[in-house]
Amino acid sequence: MNKENDIKILSLMAGIEEPWILEKIEVDINKDLHMYVKYKRGEKFRCNQCQKLCPVHDTIERTWRHLNCFEHKTYIHCKVPRVKCDKHGVHLIDVPWAKANTGFTLLFEEFVMHLAKKMSVHSISKLVGESDGKLWRIVHRNAKEYIENIEFSKVTKIGLDETSRKGHEYITVFIDLDTSRVMYIAEGKKATTIEEFKEFFKKHNGIPDNVTDITCDMNMGYTTGIKKAFKKCKITYDKFHVIKAVNEALDKVRKKEVTEQPILKRQDIYG
Repeated sequence: MNKENDIKILSLMAGIEEPWILEKIEVDINKDLHMYVKYKRGEKFRCNQCQKLCPVHDTIERTWRHLNCFEHKTYIHCKVPRVKCDKHGVHLIDVPWAKANTGFTLLFEEFVMHLAKKMSVHSISKLVGESDGKLWRIVHRNAKEYIENIEFSKVTKIGLDETSRKGHEYITVFIDLDTSRVMYIAEGKKATTIEEFKEFFKKHNGIPDNVTDITCDMNMGYTTGIKKAFKKCKITYDKFHVIKAVNEALDKVRKKEVTEQPILKRQDIYG
């Protein structure tokens, strides 16, 4: 493999395209791979706000951690242009391989987020060789962006259930029953918890009157909150809690009858 082919392959791996050019590749004493990117002389770039093509004012050196190449830690270096826009002044442009002010490429962040679905951040830290704190910032930033762009306009069936975090501290999980997607997690299991979810649902284009079905347990707080917030939906109580309630009622009857009719002791008449 020659140098020209090396540059073509690494350019593809890093998402470097015209007007950007992978100028050179170096390997340091730690065997880390460094990719140096430049832009074509005389090139103009679009203003981040108005998208007008503007001349380059000056440049600022930036470095991003990229996905490992052939098991070597890889970094992209580039003198990023600052353009001079007549309307929006002098500012740094966005590069296609990374988000602004992150220090990581898009592909690296995507890799971390994929691993975060299955692994702890500490385990990812040991795998990729970056600190827990930096990786948590990637996770929090991407999670925030996902939440800001989440869309509920087509949701018509919702499931919810509570789980205990510690002792009697409860959280309620809301799920889109058609896609099995977690929509929201709220503290508590009261009627106000449903109202809190409704506001989040509406903020992301959810239409309460379009919700036809909600499944939940027999918690009175849920029932009260649902009837108030989602007036046109049907409530279905999940089978587990219905059976539990029936068994508890049956057990009360059995104990009462055994007390009143001693002959029924040790008789499995409800089995």
